[in-house]
Amino acid sequence: MNKKAVSEIVATVLIILLTVASIGILIGVVVPMVKKGLDSGSTCFDATSSISVITEKGYTCINRTGKTVKVHIGRGSKDFELADLRISVYAAGNSKTINGTKLPNAGETKVIIIDVDDEFASANEVGVAPIVRIGETTQSCDEAQRVPLKECR
Repeated sequence: MNKKAVSEIVATVLIILLTVASIGILIGVVVPMVKKGLDSGSTCFDATSSISVITEKGYTCINRTGKTVKVHIGRGSKDFELADLRISVYAAGNSKTINGTKLPNAGETKVIIIDVDDEFASANEVGVAPIVRIGETTQSCDEAQRVPLKECR
């Protein structure tokens, strides 16, 4: 038997086995990483499309003399775990960010009252961004909505 032909077959089989093992390792590492990224993106998408600032009923407003901002937040019925809310008050190019304390459950609304100092007593906008829990970690999502503030009546 020709030894050169046998060594070429062994080399070809080893290259095929090495390729299959490399693909297996890549699939074992890359697929969970991509799946986690997709889960995070879809959860944030659900959260940002479900959280809204309600302006129609007059509860989202600013009391400039009392230095408070009221934000009426609604949550749709989409299923996600809301860990917190990041509420931003905007005035003259600056922003003040607080985390919400009263989180609305699915299908509920809540009014959150924020005390502001002199700098933000002239606030003209408020925005809200959901912070969701995905497994053991929390993910801060993009701002769901930013609306102009009107004077409270």
